[in-house]
Amino acid sequence: MKFLISFVFLVILVKSAFAVDITSMNVANQTILISSTSEPNYATSNLTLNNNHYFVVSFKNAILTNKSEVLYNKIPGIENITLVQYSLNPDIVRCTIETNQKSSFFVQTVQINSKKLVTIISPNVSEPKTPRICSTPMQTQQARKLKVFIDVGHGGYDPGGVGPAGLPESFVNLSVALKLAKYLREKGISVELDRTSNVFVPLYTRTQLANESGANLFIGLYCNASSSPNTHGTTTYYWHEDSYPFANYLENYISQKLGLTDDGTVKDNLYVIKYTTDMPAVLIEYAYISNPYEESLLGSTGFRNILSQDLANAIYNYFILKKTQIARQ
Repeated sequence: MKFLISFVFLVILVKSAFAVDITSMNVANQTILISSTSEPNYATSNLTLNNNHYFVVSFKNAILTNKSEVLYNKIPGIENITLVQYSLNPDIVRCTIETNQKSSFFVQTVQINSKKLVTIISPNVSEPKTPRICSTPMQTQQARKLKVFIDVGHGGYDPGGVGPAGLPESFVNLSVALKLAKYLREKGISVELDRTSNVFVPLYTRTQLANESGANLFIGLYCNASSSPNTHGTTTYYWHEDSYPFANYLENYISQKLGLTDDGTVKDNLYVIKYTTDMPAVLIEYAYISNPYEESLLGSTGFRNILSQDLANAIYNYFILKKTQIARQ
């Protein structure tokens, strides 16, 4: 009997040792951030009960370490969010999002460091319809000649900056980049990206891919970060002098469109713009992820849609409209 009790106790210890600890939940605007000590295994489902809509993420073999229900109820489009220890044996932690209409969500886990991962739950918001461009034959011809290389900052085990609520920069940059690529292609512009998923790409590889791509423009997409939570704004960087005109145009255009502080067009020998030599190369840090307000903006799917559209419009206006206007003169 004594042996049996010891064996059962040992089984419980071994089981708990392999369980994932769910430690906290935070929200950056509409983006929900669930922290854990190791990579969780989860399943998602949609439920409709009595005209109430629920999106459920069930974390398997998981323990909620604070043992308490977490509730948010002041998020646009979301009635409330709960995070609870749904069951023990099996150990399941369940995040339930109640929405005012049937909604879909994107779920991804990002490693922050060796002891912390964040599972991101972000709503798939319908993208605003882009106005159809009535291009002239000359503009269409110019667009087909243009190829843009997009450097998607950070990724994989490198999350980049992490906001006060836990929003990782790598997620924001990829979200913006994929939308930007879509909008550029809709305008007839060719696009190449150095990553299209949450993977790590070394800086050397990024510049090598860019220089071999045959692109006419390199644009790096990043967030800024500071030790001060009050620092805010948009900054655009360049290194080679032929990159300055577009860098300056981009800085003015994006900061005005987003309504963020214009922190200037800065010459800096950042690796990816210094060693991308076959084309104009700029790097934009659209906002400070370390600033609570700007992290909240970056956590909004709608804001990222607008940012991506503005970036696409800036590129089109400068390289297509401006060139065709000059050609007519």
